[in-house]
Amino acid sequence: MFLDVPKRADPVAVFVDGDNLSHDHAVSILGKAASLGGVALCRVYGDMTRAGDWGCDLRFAAQHAASKSGKNHTDIRLVIDAMEYALAGRARVFVLASNDSDFAPLAVRLRELGHLVVGIGGAHASMAFAQACSEFLRVEPVMQKPVQPKLDKLDCLIRTTIKDHGAAGQIALCSLGSRMSKLEKPADHGATNWRGLLKARADRFTLHGEGAETVVRLHPSLIGG
Repeated sequence: MFLDVPKRADPVAVFVDGDNLSHDHAVSILGKAASLGGVALCRVYGDMTRAGDWGCDLRFAAQHAASKSGKNHTDIRLVIDAMEYALAGRARVFVLASNDSDFAPLAVRLRELGHLVVGIGGAHASMAFAQACSEFLRVEPVMQKPVQPKLDKLDCLIRTTIKDHGAAGQIALCSLGSRMSKLEKPADHGATNWRGLLKARADRFTLHGEGAETVVRLHPSLIGG
């Protein structure tokens, strides 16, 4: 039975087939993942000696998997890691980025386990893979490299607090403010409160929800593995 009803705050795990999909799709992958919930994991798999910009993009945790003896180590490692992550209950939503039909069985199995599976691929992505996913997004390459904002000391403190004390890549605004106020004051940075300060740094952090339900997430440009 497939259970494809997502929840807005669901933790999201991203698995990218770097051998099969170019780095020019990175911006689209991160943007879609961030729209689905809090990105808890973001990995790219492939032969990093030939992966080009994938191996240099710190927003993705690179998993080196060289193909030898005719066996596709990239596919095997990605499938094993995705299933382990699913069975551990660490994510509700899985983003699988590839053009390869070999990932169709993985998408089907994840859906059988009750996960929402969003596939991302290029114009020539396998139809079998696309049909196996809950949703499939065909994207065009974005040739320009994403610009990562320069972080100051305060940005680094906020990012560390989200990663160390949040869950699924996000943290409640009230919790962040409580922890950060022991280290810094919004007024020292030209803001009256933490909400205003974070809104002024929208290229680094995003706010979701209203009132006491507001959560803070890292901007997609800062998402790492």
